[in-house]
Amino acid sequence: DDPRLLEIWDLVHGNYKDVALQLGRARRIGLSSVLRELRADPSTSTVLKRSWGPLSAAERSVMLLLSCFRHGASFKTLTDVLGHLEDFESALFSLVDLSLVTTAGQDDIVFEIEPAALALVDPARFLNDPELSVVVELWLSHIVALAYSVGFCPDDLDRLLILDNVVTRRNLEFA
Repeated sequence: DDPRLLEIWDLVHGNYKDVALQLGRARRIGLSSVLRELRADPSTSTVLKRSWGPLSAAERSVMLLLSCFRHGASFKTLTDVLGHLEDFESALFSLVDLSLVTTAGQDDIVFEIEPAALALVDPARFLNDPELSVVVELWLSHIVALAYSVGFCPDDLDRLLILDNVVTRRNLEFA
């Protein structure tokens, strides 16, 4: 019933993903602020750049980690890599609320960075940032450990079953 919602819809030309991003941002900065910014520049790239600034350090770390897991990752995998981070779980679910991270699946939920948000968090961009480069190193350590746990095992089905997951296989290929 709020006419501001209709204006957001109009400003983003009914693009569902952009509407979701705007509503997520409104939870943080308010609907009036979102509208003011949208009126100035409604492009998706500008909206995403504005989204990065207010993120906490933990949220930025989770975003960067998910950009490394290009095909998504389970909660267990994300926890294995970044679970030591204070506020990890709340940061992850906050990003879902902000529509910067999506979820898929029912039994084994996969978290994936919103494809449009990948431009914000290209891992190569953060290699010189001491705080965020650690995230890339943790991801690489996880990938190396995973590959090592499988090793060369053409006849060992138990070890090969580790790769019997499309998301895991695609993430290894990406790495």
